[in-house]
Amino acid sequence: MVKINHARDVAISHYKNGKKAPEIAKLLANKVHRSTIDRWIRRYKQSGSIGVKLKSGRPRTARTK
Repeated sequence: MVKINHARDVAISHYKNGKKAPEIAKLLANKVHRSTIDRWIRRYKQSGSIGVKLKSGRPRTARTK
């Protein structure tokens, strides 16, 4: 199984070198779906970063017993 962080780094690196999502999927031996690669590229174009975005949501609550 391909490590996701490594696959994302490799995919963005190939994208920077001019490859398209279908080509990148083939280079990754189809271990990562093309739509996932498209999402990574879209997020990279929007933010300029390949890091994982923090998810918004309800804050955790502290429970005491």
